[in-house]
Formats: sequence, structure tokens, C-alpha cells
Amino acid sequence: MDLQKNAYEAIAGMITGYRQTALLHVAARLKVFDALKPGPLAIDELARQVGALTAPLHVILRGVTNLGLVNELEDGRFTLAPPGELLCSTAASGLHGMAVYMGGLSAKAYTGLYAAVRDGGIAFDHAYGVGFYEHLKTDPEINDAYNKTLAFGGAAAMLLLSGYDFAGIKTLVDVGGADGTLAIAILQKHKAMHAIVFDKPEFVQAAAPQIRAAGVGDRCTVAPGDFFEGVPRGGDAYMLARIITNWSEARALQILAKCREAMPADGKLLIMEQVLPERVEKGNLAIEGDLNVFAHLGGHVRTLAEFGELLGRAGFKIVRPIPLAPVLRRGFHVLECTLA
Repeated sequence: MDLQKNAYEAIAGMITGYRQTALLHVAARLKVFDALKPGPLAIDELARQVGALTAPLHVILRGVTNLGLVNELEDGRFTLAPPGELLCSTAASGLHGMAVYMGGLSAKAYTGLYAAVRDGGIAFDHAYGVGFYEHLKTDPEINDAYNKTLAFGGAAAMLLLSGYDFAGIKTLVDVGGADGTLAIAILQKHKAMHAIVFDKPEFVQAAAPQIRAAGVGDRCTVAPGDFFEGVPRGGDAYMLARIITNWSEARALQILAKCREAMPADGKLLIMEQVLPERVEKGNLAIEGDLNVFAHLGGHVRTLAEFGELLGRAGFKIVRPIPLAPVLRRGFHVLECTLA
């Protein structure tokens, strides 16, 4: 009986998890955690600071208090609990951007999943009536939160640098580099390297100020463009970090072909992606990654064998598949490739 009770509670928690997601999205987007960081506030003062209505905000605050992220004092004021500090917009965790992006735009995308499975197409397109990247162009706040989510608040760079040695690379072209977070981290560690951050104008525009602020402006160039049409020449290594998985096989082959055209004969292609296990392993986060990219873009996280087949068709071969922090079970690898 206890087994059934535990199973019931676990499944009920899965079903109602959207409530917590919604709470964190609203609180993060209003920057409630930022407002409470300096000290306790009464609900009416907090509402004034974040630009919200007092009574509805009180409902949200009780909810996040129930999650242990905020504390309610005896006098009725609210104060930030230590875990809640991770949701401040200035926190290095990146959880603020994750709550804004995943609790809003991403959560709605999943409402189209049933139609995508039943009728075909992409869940996001069913939910929004437009494609994912087209929608991002219309919402700078969500686009910024999306970029921060991709970078895990800088954790993606730490993950990458912990597992792959960029020594010896003179010029790295970060294809689809968005706001330059990864390239900046790599340049800060490798002082002799140069980099080119390449992406569509609407995505790469945030890179220039970040590059200047990081003090690597003399070694980093921002290049706007479309990787379906071509990528910059001049690199001895080309990086596709969390790009290939987002696209159909035909579109992925198109991106790889453009990289191949730009690369020198002795160049490297570095693909940073989640890699699916050959069989489902409970708790492997690459499984969730596969669902996520399917819901948003109709893409697919591949097994190592599937990556090898795709890259072979594009004229590359995998020289080294390098797992990144396998103990975390996120499934991320760097696939170091050369021309076949």
C-alpha cells in the first residue's frame, strides 16, 4: 500500500509541476527576488517596487514562500531565503533567465505537443502560430533569457572548458555564437587566441557590449550573418555549440556544408551537444533534451552512432568524442571532427 501511495504522490507531483514553474516565472520576471535582496519588505512596498498589484502579488509570494525561496516574518513582511538568492537576475547561476524563458515561452510551447504528435509539425508552431526563432525576434526580453539559459549562466562555458583543451587553436569561429558568452570564456582562458562570434544580426547584437566589458575586444570580432548561407573564413577551428540538434537532418547538413566550405584542409570542427545513450537510461538528462528540442524546433538529440552517420554524410569524421562531466548525466560531449 505504501508503494502505491508513494507512486501516487510522485505522479501527482509530475502532473502539477506546472504550478511551480508558473510561480517562479512570474516572480523572476517581476524581479521579486532582486527587490527582496537588500532586506525585508511589506507586500504593498514590494508591489510598488516591482510594479504589480498588491493582492495578486500576495498570492504569488505565499506560493514562493511555500517553496522555501522566501520567508514570511512575524510582522508579515517578506524576506529572501538563501535558496532564493540563486533566482536574482545578477546571480551567476543563470536560474533567473531559466525561470523567465522556461516558465513563459517554453512552457506554452509544450501545449502544442499533443497536436505535433497527432498531426505532425512542431509543437511550438502549433502553440504560437509562428516558428521559434521568428518569435524570438519579437521579444528582446525573452531572447535575452533564452541566451542566458543556453549558457546555463556561464556553466556551459565551465563545462566545455573543463573537458576540452583549446590550446593550439589560433582563431576560433563560434558559429551560432549568439551573445558571445562561450567565446568570451574561452578567450579569457586562452590569452593568445582570437575568436569570431557569428550569428544572425538580431541574436549577435548583444555580443559586442559583453565582449568589450570582458576586456577581450582586441581579440574578438562580431560577424552578423546566416549560417545557412555561409560562415566566415579565417578560422582554424569552427565551433557549433548546441546548434546541430536544433535542426532537421536536411538543415543540419546544410549548416555543416557551409562550415566545410569555410574550413581549411587541416581545420577542426568542434560540436558541443548532448548525446543520447543507445538505450534509455533513467535520469539521463539528454532524454529531456531530446523532448525539449523536439517541442521547440522539431529537432533531435542523436546517439553517437547517429552523429557519426550525419557527419560522415557532410564530409567529416569524428576523431574524438569527449564526454563533459559525465557524472552530471547531462549527456554533453565535444565531438572533435576533421574533414574526412
